[in-house]
Parts: sequence; C-alpha cells; structure tokens
Amino acid sequence: MSDFKKTFVYKTERGDDLDSIAEKFSTTKQIVVTNNLLTSKPEQGDMLVIERANGKEYTVKPFDTIERLSGGDKRREIEILKNNKIDFIYVGQKIYL
Repeated sequence: MSDFKKTFVYKTERGDDLDSIAEKFSTTKQIVVTNNLLTSKPEQGDMLVIERANGKEYTVKPFDTIERLSGGDKRREIEILKNNKIDFIYVGQKIYL
C-alpha cells in the first residue's frame, strides 16, 4: 500500500506562501485557495486541506486554449477545468493535464 495521499491536512510553516505550498505538494495555488476558501495569504500555523493535482504539470503558453490542450475533446476540457478548479486559463498559469 502506498503512503501517497491525494488529500490531506498541512500545517503551514514559516516562509510558506501559496506558490511554495503548491510546488511542495504538486498542486496549484487555485486548488489550495478553493479547497480552503482563502481570501488572504495563509499564515504560519494555519491548517490547510491540500489536494494533489492529477496529471502532469503544464505552464500555459501564449495562444493556448482549453480546447487545444484537450485535443478538442469536450469531456477532457471539462475534466481539465474541474481538476484544476478553474473557469479559464491564462499565460504563465500552472495547471495539470
């Protein structure tokens, strides 16, 4: 049995920010924000629900669209949006495909 858990609770440490937390746990800032209903940056000692993203990390490039990234498959488009907890993409954004 694997020790890898998709969702778990993490106690923030000194120096943590959304970028470092997302990077540390192979997820995105948006997933952390959405799962924890964050309206401000987390502070040291905060308990956060962390959900690891499915797929391979990808940085959105100019002219990328959800349609292109999904290969034109509408179900895949919805899956990408849902898994990343987003409604749209923008250049420089890290998502999981």
